[in-house]
Amino acid sequence: MDETRTPIAAVAALWCAGLVAALQFAKMSVGFDALAVLHPQAGARLGLAVSLISFIGVVLGAVAGMLVGQIGFRRVLIAAMALAAVISAFQAFEPGFGILLASRAVEGLSHLAIVVAAPTLIVQLTAKRHLAFVISLWGTFFGVGFALAGLVGPALLGLGGLRALFLAHAAAAMTVGVALLLVLPSLRRVQQPRPTLTQIIERHVAIYRSPFTNAAGLGWLFYTLTFVSSLTLLPRIAPPELSRLLATALPLISIGAALTLGVACLRWLGALWTTVIGFAGGALAMVAASLGLAGPGFMLLALCWGIVQSGSFALVPTLNGRPEDQALANGALAQMGNLGNLLGTPLLLILLIATGPRPAIVVLALLFATAALLHLWLARKRSQQNQP
Repeated sequence: MDETRTPIAAVAALWCAGLVAALQFAKMSVGFDALAVLHPQAGARLGLAVSLISFIGVVLGAVAGMLVGQIGFRRVLIAAMALAAVISAFQAFEPGFGILLASRAVEGLSHLAIVVAAPTLIVQLTAKRHLAFVISLWGTFFGVGFALAGLVGPALLGLGGLRALFLAHAAAAMTVGVALLLVLPSLRRVQQPRPTLTQIIERHVAIYRSPFTNAAGLGWLFYTLTFVSSLTLLPRIAPPELSRLLATALPLISIGAALTLGVACLRWLGALWTTVIGFAGGALAMVAASLGLAGPGFMLLALCWGIVQSGSFALVPTLNGRPEDQALANGALAQMGNLGNLLGTPLLLILLIATGPRPAIVVLALLFATAALLHLWLARKRSQQNQP
C-alpha cells in the first residue's frame, strides 16, 4: 500500500459502515415515541429498546479487539453489514417487546464488529498527513447518524411507521456491505492462536491496567453515558420552542465541531488536551443549562461532543503504535462505549422521572468533569511509566 496516499473510496465506505452502526441506535431514538405507542406496557423498560444493543459489546468488547484481526477485518465488516440488514428487516415485522429486546441484543454483535474493525482499518489505510482529519471524520459518524435520523426519520415514520424506518436501515446496511466488498482491500490477518478463557481474562486485566490501552475507552465511557441518552431525552425536556430544533441541531453542531475545532485542536494541542478541553467544556455547558440557559447550554454541549469525539478516537493511534495494540484499545473503547450506551438512556430516564430535569443536568455536568480529571490522571500515570 502507498503510505503517502489515502484510498478515499475505502475510507468513505468505512465511514458509511460507522453510519450504519450509529443508525442502529438512532432508529430507536427517533422512533422512541412510536415504540411507546406500540409497547405501552414497557414503561421505563422502553429505554432498553435503545440501549440493549450495547450488551454484547459490554461482554465481548475487548475480546473483539483480539479476534477481529485474526478473523480478518474485511470479512468481519461485511458479515456485520449482512447481520445488521437481517436484524433490521426482522424488526420491521414489529415483534413483541421481549422479542424486540432479544433482537437488539443480537444486533449488538454487528455493532461491536463495526466499531472495533472500522477505525482500526481507517488508521491502517490513511496516510499520516491525512490522519487528523480522517480520524475526526470517523468521529462524526454517530452525530451524522442521529442528524440523518432526525431529518429523514419523521418522514419515514409518517410514510410507513416503524416498518418503513427499519426497512430503510436494512437497505442502507446492505448497500454499504456491497460497497465494502467492492472497495476494501484484503489485509493480512494477525497470526495468533485463538485465546483461551484464561488468556481472555488476563488480556482484559492487561488492557485496563495499561494507561495506554485503557485511556480512550475509560474516557469514552463518560461520553457514551451522555450522548445517546441526551439526544433521546433532552429534546423532550427542553422548552417546546427548542425541542424540535435540538433534535436536529445537536448532532449537526457536534459534526461541525469535530471537523473544524476538533481537527484544529488535534493539530495544535494533541489528542489528550483536545479530549480534556471537550469534557471540561461539556461540564460548563451543563452548569449553564442547570442555571436556566437551556438553549445555549445544550448548543455548547453539542459543540463539546464534537471535540471529545475527535480527541478520543485520536488517542488510540497516538498512544498505541502497533495495529494489534490499536485493535485492543479500540476493543476497550467499544466495550466502555457500549457500557455507557447500555446504561445511559435507562439511567437518565429514571433520573428524570425521579428528580426532574435540573438534578439530572447537574449529574451530566459531574460526569463530564470527572472524565476530564480522569484523563489528566491517566496522563500522569503514562508519564511516570515513561520515566527512566
